[in-house]
Amino acid sequence: EERSLELTRGACAALYSIFSNNDPIDNEILIEIVPKLAELLKLHDKLSITNVIECFVEMTNKYNQLVFNLYECGIYPLSIEMLKDEELVGPTLHLVGDLSVAERHEVKVLIDNGVLPILNQLLKTEYVADAFWVLSNLLERTPDDVIPYCDQSFIQTVIDITTSSNYEIQKEGSFFLSTLIFLTPNTNLQFFMTDTILDILVQMINCGVSYFILRCIDTFIKILRYVQVSMDSSSNFFSELLETDLKDNLEELIESEKGLILDKAAYLLRLIDYIEKETKNE
Repeated sequence: EERSLELTRGACAALYSIFSNNDPIDNEILIEIVPKLAELLKLHDKLSITNVIECFVEMTNKYNQLVFNLYECGIYPLSIEMLKDEELVGPTLHLVGDLSVAERHEVKVLIDNGVLPILNQLLKTEYVADAFWVLSNLLERTPDDVIPYCDQSFIQTVIDITTSSNYEIQKEGSFFLSTLIFLTPNTNLQFFMTDTILDILVQMINCGVSYFILRCIDTFIKILRYVQVSMDSSSNFFSELLETDLKDNLEELIESEKGLILDKAAYLLRLIDYIEKETKNE
């Protein structure tokens, strides 16, 4: 039996070596092997299962359309079960993050199987950065399912973690928060217009990651368009915004960046200046 276990582990490790290799693999081969690989998730050895999960992560990274084949093989509900297993949680989080970019009805299977409360718990563990990443993916794909889950207590937890953690966690937490604000209906925006969130977003604009910077700029544009039409209730927030380093940070981006970041940073700076002039004229 021990020999058999060694062989099983060796075979699963070999499979992982194949799929984690940088060499391209034909998409048809990847599609063909999914059902056979899915069968290996029934193994009783956690080390072997870990390698199989990591195979799926590497395969979906190579060919993201593969998530539809994983859906057909029942991997979606199974992934939530594996997420509850302390020995499998790390690789399974990576897999669930990849599964989160499928069609909305497929991603809803993750929601319906209880992924959100599990991710909430994982925010209090070493897996916090990955949990934020998965939450951001789910939020972008199914905002109507995720936004109602983000109550005041949950958002405060996100803020507390983001402001007291290392750079990697701050980055993922800030991106989730920014995405949440960006997708939240205007009627609820006032809740997010606080000193702490303002500081988080201003810092995020300096993170150096293009996708994150663009999301942050888009979020500020959304907030400031709201400020324009609700200055009576937003004037204090706008005054606080002017006291931050946001304008300096935007000017730095305009000098150092090009393309979309340059265009959006310049637009946001003009919008701030315009609102500032409007308030002075009143």
